[in-house]
Amino acid sequence: MLRRSWMRNNVLGGLRLLPEVYLVALLALLAGSTASAQTIVTGELAGTIKDGTGGIIPNIAVMAKSGATGETRTATTSSSGDYHFSLLRPGTYTLSVTASGFQPAQMNATAALSQVSTYDIVLGLSSGTFGKITSTVSPFSSPYGSFQGSSASGRIIQTTARFRF
Repeated sequence: MLRRSWMRNNVLGGLRLLPEVYLVALLALLAGSTASAQTIVTGELAGTIKDGTGGIIPNIAVMAKSGATGETRTATTSSSGDYHFSLLRPGTYTLSVTASGFQPAQMNATAALSQVSTYDIVLGLSSGTFGKITSTVSPFSSPYGSFQGSSASGRIIQTTARFRF
């Protein structure tokens, strides 16, 4: 009889604890699922910087300024002209690019929640970039005539041609 009462107390006592064990297990599962269900609360901006001919522009600074907070972040383009900003708060940003020999460029961009938004930027040549290119053709003569000329900035500015037939 003593043995049966001991088993009954332990088994029944264990059964009385059983709802509490289930409650603890349920809370542990809920806490675990909450931690794994955290959402991504940032966005990304990326793109390529090119010149007007489609050539890439490596190793230049690209700035992203938040319209909401004024925070500024800087990235440098890779050897393939690509830039990337990660972990940005969703919102509107102003992308700014300044490179020697090119006109500065600005573009509004939107970092969307848990997405990579792509903004390629094309830089135009600055007006001071065009140097004077001069080529001169030495005068020559042939049995058919002579030619003399020179050019600047790709345009022939003086041409003298005399042909005899």
